[in-house]
Amino acid sequence: MIADYVIYYLQGLKKVVDGIIFVTDNPILPLELEKIKDLVIYAQCERHEEYDFGSYKRGYLWAQKKGLLDDADELVLCNDSCYGPVYPFEHMFEEMRKRKCDFWGVCKNIEISPHIQSYFLVFKPQVFRSKVFTNFIRNIRRQNTVQEVIIKYEVGLSSVLFQQGFVGDTYLEYDGENSILSHNQTVFPIKMMKNKSPLVKVKALNDYECNYDGIDDTIHYLKKENFDLYLILQGLGNIKDLVGRHKIISFDIFDTLLLRPYVKPTDLFLHLEEIKHSVGFAKARVSAEQEARKKHSDVEDITIDEIYECIDVKYKNLMQDEMDLEYQVLYPNFVIKKIFDYAKSQGKKIIAISDMYLPEQFLSSVLKAKGFEGIEKIYISSTYRKTKCTGRLFEFVIKDLNTSAADILHIGDNEISDKVNAELLGIDTYLCPKVIETLLVENKRAALFYENNPENLEVSIILGMLALNNMHKSYWYDFGYKYAGPIILGYMKWLETQLLIDKITEVMFVARDGYTLQKVFDIITMSKFSTHYFYAPRSLNLFCNLNYKNNCALGEFQGLQGIKTILHYYKDKIQLDVPEISNTTDGINFIENNKELFERLAKKERVSYAKYFEQFNLREKKVAMVDTCSTLLSAQKSMIAALPDKYVKGYYWYTDSC
Repeated sequence: MIADYVIYYLQGLKKVVDGIIFVTDNPILPLELEKIKDLVIYAQCERHEEYDFGSYKRGYLWAQKKGLLDDADELVLCNDSCYGPVYPFEHMFEEMRKRKCDFWGVCKNIEISPHIQSYFLVFKPQVFRSKVFTNFIRNIRRQNTVQEVIIKYEVGLSSVLFQQGFVGDTYLEYDGENSILSHNQTVFPIKMMKNKSPLVKVKALNDYECNYDGIDDTIHYLKKENFDLYLILQGLGNIKDLVGRHKIISFDIFDTLLLRPYVKPTDLFLHLEEIKHSVGFAKARVSAEQEARKKHSDVEDITIDEIYECIDVKYKNLMQDEMDLEYQVLYPNFVIKKIFDYAKSQGKKIIAISDMYLPEQFLSSVLKAKGFEGIEKIYISSTYRKTKCTGRLFEFVIKDLNTSAADILHIGDNEISDKVNAELLGIDTYLCPKVIETLLVENKRAALFYENNPENLEVSIILGMLALNNMHKSYWYDFGYKYAGPIILGYMKWLETQLLIDKITEVMFVARDGYTLQKVFDIITMSKFSTHYFYAPRSLNLFCNLNYKNNCALGEFQGLQGIKTILHYYKDKIQLDVPEISNTTDGINFIENNKELFERLAKKERVSYAKYFEQFNLREKKVAMVDTCSTLLSAQKSMIAALPDKYVKGYYWYTDSC
């Protein structure tokens, strides 16, 4: 498959060259090659396993064989490891034609050895017709790793040409030997774009380690500089053209304009069951809908009122709660929102069509609240008793709008309802992927997580939320959202269960790890527990309990540090000359020889720490202490020492190395 961004690249490149030779390291179907038939003069698509330089070799030899290099002014070697052009290639070529050089590229790299990066290279005749260049290209062979290709061919080509006296240059200024930027400029894509580089490395938008400017910031900057390319990278390459060709733009609602934070739509019923503590509601709600459809089989769709007419009487009062929860959890699909906003900016008539039991007025209010203003008409199957699933709702829309099917572009996620049935009537369509399916296909960990917990509501919500936010932001935002957040949520849900089993209502969270834990716990437990945030530094256990021997058990370094901490803390409180301690044996002997003095000082610290706890007004006998992982349990030991009349139970978490 030839990606849309590659086609965009070729379109930009064609404006500055007379002919493009397209070489790939894999077979490509003829139907795919049709996409570029007007952009290239020759395509060679077969497996050669020689990476990009293998493709350069094959393209060069074909051009040489056909005599294309005899009269050429420049030879360009470039590959699809970049997105672009962000800015027209013409600007870069105009600038570089003013420079006195024999070959050039976009930027220089001094990793391994100074060289011009090979993702975009331009050679003048004195180079590409030279014997040394021809021999270098002809002798390109398969290497075992990408690193070998870089060393032997990317770095090697620059080295060979420099040794022959050829002058190389780069479009982007080289920042100097002492600048980190000079090592590899491509890891600073925003800086590159600010300097009008037409190309940004693909991995800079997909790999945090290859982007020191931040992926999210880079995408936002790219969007500002080149909206067309931005749409392509969002998977919306041809959407502007499709929107432009139609008078009416129609959107499906659920899984297109609006998203639920669940793996399955029916998980909303489980969520409501848990919120309302209404055991059995989810199954009853599904059964009621099935019964209502049988009861009203003479129409294509039913209303939520008709569903609740068939539900057990004890759940009838939950209809408004269901709608309220829908309103609360529905989330705008930001990718489709871009299409929506673009259609609005072009003055298109916008409508929405949905197979749904919820009322039209309700959905209209939800759409407006979620940012979809300007929808001229909403067609809901339960209102008109016709569905997209049969195609009759599309027929009704065409008649109601008094328009031609060819005037409508329908955008939706369902292969049958939104694509096949619409196209049978002559409506053009754009099929957008379901975000949850995309997540489970692209993220193997997420798929395995769901596979192991298919009926777990919390897992459904976690994965649903990940799918809603399955986009690159900053490294730490993504790390927190995808990993830390779910782990903390799981830990706090487990803690809630354990505390209920242990019948403990007083919960102490240890600073600093407990700061976020307490906030999450308070949210999910809704004030069922009395929680507090308290300080218990590791050193406190040493001061109060003189537990230096535990530290010694961890090794000489840890033991010595523990002893030095005690001696430093009490240095001004004892009437003794404290010697320089260089090993644990000497330290232990000094404390043991003055044990009565240190025990008396430690007791005062315990009393002082106990007074600190008075502010929390702990009334229960049993108290929970919550931390993350711990080796010496120092916080819990300090708390036990300060509160001898309390039963202090510690709760911890850890991650399995598997």
